[in-house]
Amino acid sequence: MKLNSYKYLYLVFAILTISCNKELLNTIPNDRITSNIFWTTEKDAIIASNALYTFLDGTEQLHRDVFTDIAHTNTQYGDYKAIELGSYNALNPVIEVEWVNDYKGIRAANYFLENINRVESVNTELITHLTGEARALRAFFYIKLAFIYGNVPLITKTLTIEESRNLTQS
Repeated sequence: MKLNSYKYLYLVFAILTISCNKELLNTIPNDRITSNIFWTTEKDAIIASNALYTFLDGTEQLHRDVFTDIAHTNTQYGDYKAIELGSYNALNPVIEVEWVNDYKGIRAANYFLENINRVESVNTELITHLTGEARALRAFFYIKLAFIYGNVPLITKTLTIEESRNLTQS
């Protein structure tokens, strides 16, 4: 019986000790990088700028020559054949991937431009250079979208879900 009372006493003591730490639930996660700790050094800015280049065309991206008479596919069916024949729409997987990837790049560039000023740096040339790179990449993504779709929504900041539902073409 005495052993059980000691267990309860230890349990009460442990609960009281833990409950006294007011910052216990306000810890910064150490398994991922959060925006609270990332935008501090020039190295962070360079890493974020380099990440924007991952949204550029790769081997799986759309080849714009299929919109002209330069490219020709030998298959009688498929996504590229539909584009070559001009019988495609926005639901064509090749076209849809282009839309999604370019807007991911635009969102990343907007996020970069909104947070680059949080970096404390004495090297203003570097910050200006990285900002220019992000703006140029965002413009490139818009050029690609305008080439395929014509008028597209112009987004110059990160959007909430509610804001994204009310977008119009520019």
